[in-house]
Amino acid sequence: MISVICKMNFLLATPSISNVVTSPINNVGLYEKFEITFTMNNYSNPYNPDIVNSYCEFWSPSGKYFKVFAFYYQDYVKTNSNCTPYQCETLTSNGINNWKIRCNTP
Repeated sequence: MISVICKMNFLLATPSISNVVTSPINNVGLYEKFEITFTMNNYSNPYNPDIVNSYCEFWSPSGKYFKVFAFYYQDYVKTNSNCTPYQCETLTSNGINNWKIRCNTP
């Protein structure tokens, strides 16, 4: 089992965090992915770490420490199109923007 502490540092505003989802919730197996997804508002630029600096700290059972930063995530819908003479894919934003923190267990 991995111990987790999440920290959010907001330098210019205090965003509200909502819709927090973790997957899987309990017992992340060896070499499996642990993910936290959340939404946040009230920031001017999600790509500027001077405005939003969000991360989690992880400790493995052996005591190994990891610091994993959140990243801004934009979801898309993929559609296949016929771009003569080849088939191509088109990515269209579905309007879902959130933040993610991912950690693979050591």
